[in-house]
Amino acid sequence: AQQQQAAVLLQSRVRMWLARKQKEATLQGIARLQALWRGHAVRMKDGRPKAEARRRLHAAAVAGARNPHRTIGARVREGLAQLMARKDPAQLSQAISAMELGTHYSRACCEIIAAEGGVSGLMRLIRVLNRSKPHLDLLMGVLNVLNSICRHPSLVPAVFCAEDCICVLTERLQFFRDQEDVFMSAIAVLRQLLEYPGHALEVARMPNIIKQWEGIAQIILRKIDMEQKYIARLEGQKGSDYSAKEATRKVICGAKQLEALQSMISLVMAEANAHHVEVVHHNTLPFGCHQALPTGSVNLSQPPPLPEPSWVPKNTLVRYTLRDIQIRQQEQQLAALAAAAAAEEEEYQCLGA
Repeated sequence: AQQQQAAVLLQSRVRMWLARKQKEATLQGIARLQALWRGHAVRMKDGRPKAEARRRLHAAAVAGARNPHRTIGARVREGLAQLMARKDPAQLSQAISAMELGTHYSRACCEIIAAEGGVSGLMRLIRVLNRSKPHLDLLMGVLNVLNSICRHPSLVPAVFCAEDCICVLTERLQFFRDQEDVFMSAIAVLRQLLEYPGHALEVARMPNIIKQWEGIAQIILRKIDMEQKYIARLEGQKGSDYSAKEATRKVICGAKQLEALQSMISLVMAEANAHHVEVVHHNTLPFGCHQALPTGSVNLSQPPPLPEPSWVPKNTLVRYTLRDIQIRQQEQQLAALAAAAAAEEEEYQCLGA
């Protein structure tokens, strides 16, 4: 009986040991299978884009070696030659597009334009552009090229020292103050130029530029005041949907322009105060304005105030319109940030490949 009990105990122990070994082998197999699947999924998700990027880079390198004239550097040089030779803006659309693409992706293209006098050519082109749709598209392309060049600090002096650069950009602010895209792009270029050491101090010594900035600020401030009064009348008269949307859009657009201009003015004023430079203000009203502004004159020491951020229209229609425009602007900003992040990621993958 004792031998039988010992045999049963021994058999149970062996069966338990075999079951445990089988369970461990099964778990190890499952873990191995999961690891293989995760590795396959990662390679499918991350490896394929990189392999595709390598393939496209190799194909582009082969195509560039076979056709040197199709590289972005060659296209930028060709566009620059057309810019310096041709006077008709209608013939420069493709040239500006090539320069915009090249300067966006390549520092070498920015250096080519800065070294070969392209910035002066761009300034001469800006002077002759008008408000027509083709010219507005061309002007946006030129401003994008200048923005791309100014991203590189070593090239900023080449833009600042170009032919009447600050004067030309300030004139465009005055001429296209009703075009938000053009105005904000020009402000972005000026802002990058002023952030370079010493440039803001030089602008502080330009009384005509300061006078024009003050005039633009006064006009925009008057525009905001007029649109807010118009919205107040709409609230009392239950105005149309389209009128409410357009008036609200103009108020928000003017506030953004005024804020950007105020930031630029504050930068110049801070630099002037740091170096004890006296800034001459011109508090006269702009041409065509015969009444004093309700908020007082605008100068560099007291930048024009923005509309109250807590302003809430009484009319439900106007309030909903204001909310929709603000949401749309936030979506546009997020989309621009996402596009910039995607472009940086693509450039990083290309460089890593």
